Amino acid sequence: MKNEDRPVIHKYAEVWLAEAVELLRPMFKECGYEIPPVHVSVGFSTFGYNPKAKKRVIAVCHAKSMTRDGINEIYITPLVYEPVDVLGLLVHELIHAVDDCQSGHGKTFQEMSLALKCSDNLKVPLNVWREAVDRHRKIADLLGRYPRSGVNYEDSFDFEVKPNKEALAA
Repeated sequence: MKNEDRPVIHKYAEVWLAEAVELLRPMFKECGYEIPPVHVSVGFSTFGYNPKAKKRVIAVCHAKSMTRDGINEIYITPLVYEPVDVLGLLVHELIHAVDDCQSGHGKTFQEMSLALKCSDNLKVPLNVWREAVDRHRKIADLLGRYPRSGVNYEDSFDFEVKPNKEALAA
Protein backbone atom coordinates (compact mmCIF):
# COMPACT_ATOMS: atom_id res chain seq x y z
CA MET A 1 0.00 0.00 0.00
CA LYS A 2 1.38 3.42 -0.98
CA ASN A 3 1.61 6.25 1.50
CA GLU A 4 -1.15 8.30 -0.15
CA ASP A 5 -3.52 5.31 0.11
CA ARG A 6 -3.17 5.16 3.89
CA PRO A 7 -5.55 6.94 6.27
CA VAL A 8 -4.38 10.15 7.92
CA ILE A 9 -3.99 9.42 11.64
CA HIS A 10 -1.22 11.82 12.66
CA LYS A 11 -0.99 15.42 11.49
CA TYR A 12 2.74 15.83 12.11
CA ALA A 13 5.67 13.62 11.10
CA GLU A 14 7.33 14.03 14.51
CA VAL A 15 4.23 12.58 16.21
CA TRP A 16 4.16 9.71 13.70
CA LEU A 17 7.86 9.04 14.34
CA ALA A 18 7.47 9.18 18.14
CA GLU A 19 4.60 6.69 17.93
CA ALA A 20 6.73 4.50 15.65
CA VAL A 21 9.50 4.43 18.27
CA GLU A 22 6.98 3.18 20.85
CA LEU A 23 5.68 0.50 18.47
CA LEU A 24 9.27 -0.63 17.76
CA ARG A 25 10.21 -0.97 21.44
CA PRO A 26 8.86 -4.56 21.77
CA MET A 27 10.89 -5.67 18.74
CA PHE A 28 14.07 -4.28 20.31
CA LYS A 29 13.18 -5.78 23.70
CA GLU A 30 12.68 -9.24 22.11
CA CYS A 31 16.29 -9.00 20.92
CA GLY A 32 17.54 -7.88 24.34
CA TYR A 33 17.92 -4.15 23.59
CA GLU A 34 16.36 -1.17 25.31
CA ILE A 35 15.63 1.93 23.23
CA PRO A 36 16.70 4.96 25.27
CA PRO A 37 14.71 8.20 25.26
CA VAL A 38 15.15 9.80 21.83
CA HIS A 39 14.02 12.91 19.98
CA VAL A 40 13.02 12.09 16.40
CA SER A 41 12.53 14.74 13.73
CA VAL A 42 12.52 15.20 10.00
CA GLY A 43 15.54 16.99 8.62
CA PHE A 44 18.88 16.66 6.92
CA SER A 45 22.07 15.44 8.54
CA THR A 46 24.79 17.84 9.60
CA PHE A 47 26.18 17.39 6.09
CA GLY A 48 23.05 18.95 4.60
CA TYR A 49 21.94 17.64 1.24
CA ASN A 50 23.92 17.49 -1.96
CA PRO A 51 22.21 15.61 -4.81
CA LYS A 52 25.55 15.27 -6.62
CA ALA A 53 27.32 13.63 -3.68
CA LYS A 54 28.41 10.02 -4.22
CA LYS A 55 27.18 9.06 -0.76
CA ARG A 56 24.01 10.62 0.60
CA VAL A 57 23.25 10.61 4.30
CA ILE A 58 19.51 10.00 4.60
CA ALA A 59 19.25 9.62 8.36
CA VAL A 60 21.45 10.40 11.33
CA CYS A 61 21.61 9.82 15.07
CA HIS A 62 23.49 12.28 17.27
CA ALA A 63 25.16 10.97 20.43
CA LYS A 64 23.91 12.17 23.82
CA SER A 65 27.15 14.10 24.31
CA MET A 66 26.23 16.28 21.31
CA THR A 67 22.88 17.39 22.76
CA ARG A 68 22.12 19.90 25.48
CA ASP A 69 19.62 17.62 27.23
CA GLY A 70 21.64 14.39 26.95
CA ILE A 71 19.04 12.68 24.73
CA ASN A 72 19.92 11.22 21.32
CA GLU A 73 18.62 13.25 18.38
CA ILE A 74 17.55 11.33 15.28
CA TYR A 75 16.81 13.01 11.94
CA ILE A 76 15.10 11.26 9.05
CA THR A 77 15.50 12.92 5.66
CA PRO A 78 12.45 14.57 4.09
CA LEU A 79 13.38 12.79 0.84
CA VAL A 80 11.92 9.51 2.13
CA TYR A 81 8.16 9.35 2.67
CA GLU A 82 6.98 5.76 2.23
CA PRO A 83 6.19 4.45 5.74
CA VAL A 84 8.01 1.11 5.44
CA ASP A 85 11.14 2.88 4.19
CA VAL A 86 10.94 5.44 7.00
CA LEU A 87 10.61 2.63 9.54
CA GLY A 88 13.68 0.89 8.09
CA LEU A 89 15.69 4.10 8.51
CA LEU A 90 14.31 4.61 11.99
CA VAL A 91 15.31 1.10 13.13
CA HIS A 92 18.83 1.70 11.79
CA GLU A 93 19.15 5.00 13.70
CA LEU A 94 17.61 3.53 16.86
CA ILE A 95 20.38 0.93 16.85
CA HIS A 96 22.85 3.82 16.96
CA ALA A 97 20.87 5.33 19.85
CA VAL A 98 20.93 2.05 21.79
CA ASP A 99 24.74 2.14 21.93
CA ASP A 100 24.87 5.97 21.91
CA CYS A 101 26.69 6.00 18.56
CA GLN A 102 29.73 4.25 20.07
CA SER A 103 30.20 1.48 17.50
CA GLY A 104 29.50 3.35 14.27
CA HIS A 105 28.71 0.55 11.83
CA GLY A 106 31.20 -1.79 13.50
CA LYS A 107 30.82 -5.17 15.19
CA THR A 108 28.29 -4.15 17.87
CA PHE A 109 26.13 -2.35 15.33
CA GLN A 110 26.30 -5.33 12.97
CA GLU A 111 25.27 -7.75 15.75
CA MET A 112 22.27 -5.61 16.67
CA SER A 113 21.39 -5.06 13.02
CA LEU A 114 21.44 -8.80 12.37
CA ALA A 115 19.34 -9.54 15.46
CA LEU A 116 16.78 -6.92 14.40
CA LYS A 117 16.77 -8.23 10.80
CA CYS A 118 17.66 -4.86 9.28
CA SER A 119 17.25 -4.56 5.56
CA ASP A 120 20.65 -2.88 5.20
CA ASN A 121 22.51 -5.78 6.81
CA LEU A 122 23.67 -8.04 4.00
CA LYS A 123 23.98 -11.01 6.37
CA VAL A 124 20.23 -11.11 6.95
CA PRO A 125 18.79 -13.93 4.80
CA LEU A 126 16.13 -12.81 2.33
CA ASN A 127 13.31 -14.79 3.96
CA VAL A 128 14.18 -13.33 7.39
CA TRP A 129 14.44 -9.83 5.92
CA ARG A 130 10.95 -10.27 4.45
CA GLU A 131 9.65 -11.04 7.96
CA ALA A 132 11.07 -7.73 9.16
CA VAL A 133 9.52 -5.87 6.23
CA ASP A 134 6.16 -7.52 7.00
CA ARG A 135 6.50 -6.36 10.61
CA HIS A 136 7.22 -2.84 9.39
CA ARG A 137 4.14 -2.99 7.14
CA LYS A 138 1.97 -3.94 10.13
CA ILE A 139 3.38 -1.04 12.13
CA ALA A 140 2.82 1.28 9.15
CA ASP A 141 -0.80 0.09 8.99
CA LEU A 142 -1.24 1.13 12.64
CA LEU A 143 0.42 4.51 12.08
CA GLY A 144 -1.39 5.42 8.88
CA ARG A 145 -0.08 7.89 6.33
CA TYR A 146 3.37 9.32 6.96
CA PRO A 147 2.61 13.04 7.07
CA ARG A 148 5.25 14.05 4.55
CA SER A 149 5.04 14.02 0.78
CA GLY A 150 8.78 13.79 0.15
CA VAL A 151 11.10 16.48 -1.14
CA ASN A 152 12.31 16.05 -4.70
CA TYR A 153 15.43 18.17 -5.15
CA GLU A 154 16.59 16.65 -8.42
CA ASP A 155 13.55 17.96 -10.32
CA SER A 156 13.24 21.26 -8.46
CA PHE A 157 16.67 22.80 -8.25
CA ASP A 158 19.89 23.14 -10.19
CA PHE A 159 22.71 22.74 -7.68
CA GLU A 160 25.50 23.20 -10.18
CA VAL A 161 27.53 26.25 -9.24
CA LYS A 162 28.15 28.36 -12.35
CA PRO A 163 30.71 31.15 -12.14
CA ASN A 164 29.47 34.65 -12.89
CA LYS A 165 31.77 35.75 -15.75
CA GLU A 166 30.92 39.43 -15.20
CA ALA A 167 31.87 39.23 -11.51
CA LEU A 168 35.12 37.44 -12.36
CA ALA A 169 36.06 40.15 -14.89
CA ALA A 170 35.54 42.98 -12.38
